[in-house]
Amino acid sequence: MEAILAVRDAEAQLVSSVLDALWGDFMGVGPDSGYWWNNNLAEVNEVLGWEGASVQAKEDLCKHFSLQFIRVGHQYETAVELCLKADWEEEHGVGVLVEGGKVVGIGYQLDVEPFKS
Repeated sequence: MEAILAVRDAEAQLVSSVLDALWGDFMGVGPDSGYWWNNNLAEVNEVLGWEGASVQAKEDLCKHFSLQFIRVGHQYETAVELCLKADWEEEHGVGVLVEGGKVVGIGYQLDVEPFKS
């Protein structure tokens, strides 16, 4: 219960944190998710129909994912998984593991692990 309350309390910060973490993963900056989109903006561009990396593309990223549900009470007692419907990963969806307002892992929905670094 504490984990979901921490997410609720950090809701405003969390939107920016998730966007920054996803963009960083596409750009290969920050922790490596280990998934195909890490440091692979060219392929993400192709999937999403973007012309290239830009600040505008980062802002447009919000148009390409939405929250489907929040998973609590799984193997990470202090973390909550935000389960996203994501245009760049339609088959598996994307899971973003968060603790409060901080992203601690990105991966396939229901299979996300904390960053190793």
